Amino acid sequence: MDPGTPLLLRIRLQSNPDKIYECLTSDREREKFWVEKSIESDGGIFLLFPNGQKQMARIISDTPGKIFEIEYFGSYVKFEIFPQQGKGCILQLSNDKIPAADWCEQYAGWVSVLMALKGYADYGIDLRNHHPDYSWDQHYIDN
Repeated sequence: MDPGTPLLLRIRLQSNPDKIYECLTSDREREKFWVEKSIESDGGIFLLFPNGQKQMARIISDTPGKIFEIEYFGSYVKFEIFPQQGKGCILQLSNDKIPAADWCEQYAGWVSVLMALKGYADYGIDLRNHHPDYSWDQHYIDN
């Protein structure tokens, strides 16, 4: 994809849609696969990353069990959950308004987050290393 192109990623998960929705919308759950610290209040989420970077993500929309959308580092990220017949779900992530210079890093970063989510939600494991010296800034994907 060309830089500047809206990003679209999907992942097939064995976990049920309610579990995935909780992973995205609960401070405790976000801390299990995405960030070191998450504090939601007043329509926003304070996020602390392993490298010490901080971000205040504004919640744009929240449809329980289906859609969770945030403003994230100046772009717009929408998580959509699609139940599958039988077991599991598809999680679709779309990310719009990414500055062209940041597109490749955003793409790689979301792949890392989604795979960590799968590890946690489907298998109960944390794939991250939690060490500030081995973070995204040093090109570690398991930050």
